[in-house]
This record gives sequence, structure tokens and C-alpha cells, in this order.
Amino acid sequence: MVYTTASDAIVAPKLKLGETESRLMYGSVASSFGNTKFIEDNCNTPIAANTDPNNSGITCIEIQHSGEAYHNYMQFLATWVENIHTGNGSTNLTMRPDPVGVCMESTLERPQLTSYSLLDALR
Repeated sequence: MVYTTASDAIVAPKLKLGETESRLMYGSVASSFGNTKFIEDNCNTPIAANTDPNNSGITCIEIQHSGEAYHNYMQFLATWVENIHTGNGSTNLTMRPDPVGVCMESTLERPQLTSYSLLDALR
């Protein structure tokens, strides 16, 4: 299965890349989404930063992401199987349900599946 990115599912309308420009930005910012350093510093892990200063934070994030991806995938498969058993679905890939993902346990994402015409173009 091929999915679009989470940012594609969340952000609308589509942004167009313009000219780049240099600009000094400053201020106090704390964010739990999209700020890798903040997430690393606040990720729950038993591996202390002094035990593995280079990788403890990023490893914690990677484990968290893989767990979320596994949960989302299992929910997708369960929905698909339930649809088949109730007569509302098919094993045909074009009849699969729309994917749904959960980000940070509080944001529901509804990405679009990539169309088969796009997949054929990649071959």
C-alpha cells in the first residue's frame, strides 16, 4: 500500500513553493508536533541521555512512530476485514476502505490512497 504523507492529509489547501528568502526569526517556542528536539527532550524513555547522548531521544521517537504506525495499520486491516464480513467491502484493492491514522493520540488523519494510475506510472 502507498499512502500520501501525513502533512498532505492535514494541510489544505496545497501550498506552492515560492522564492526562498533569508529572515531572522526569534522568540520562545515550544511545540510537541514537528519540533524534533522538543520531542526528543520530552520523550518517555528509560535510556537516560547520559547513557546514550547521541541516540536516546531519536530512538525513543522512532519507537513511538513505529508503534503508532503498527496501530494504524492494524486498525485499517480490521476495518477492511469487518467490511468484507458484513458485505460492505471486497478483497479487491480498489474497494479497500479509506485509511485513517492517529497522530500523537489526539489528531485524526484521513490520508488519501495513491491512485493506481500513479502507481502504474512509477513502474
